[in-house]
Amino acid sequence: MIIMTSFYAGLIGLLYLGLSINVIRNRFRFRQSLGTGQEAQLEKAVRIHGNFAEYVPIILTMMGFLELGGASKTSLHFFGATLFLGRVFHAVGLSYVKTPNPFRTLGMVGTFTCLIGLSIRLITLALEKGF
Repeated sequence: MIIMTSFYAGLIGLLYLGLSINVIRNRFRFRQSLGTGQEAQLEKAVRIHGNFAEYVPIILTMMGFLELGGASKTSLHFFGATLFLGRVFHAVGLSYVKTPNPFRTLGMVGTFTCLIGLSIRLITLALEKGF
């Protein structure tokens, strides 16, 4: 079992659930079953949820590969915590009217740090293992 990645996937799953509930809550509020009906708050909730769904699966998959490749607990904690905090900051930042803002920026920096760092580390790991 890939224990470290599983832990962070669990945290991320709870965050995703919260974002999903926020979309549902806004759909009830604005009586909008599909789409956003031009409601700015619902559009925001949908995009926060969607952006999360666009980035998180690939990053968690990459973390899992890295863990299977024998990565240190320290590096996995770094990527897992950076991903989790980055996604929290991004969700908070997108909820503000004024964008860009420091929360949104920090969120994307954290997300891109994971994406770039994991990509480089996986490529080097594959080369080290005899690709």
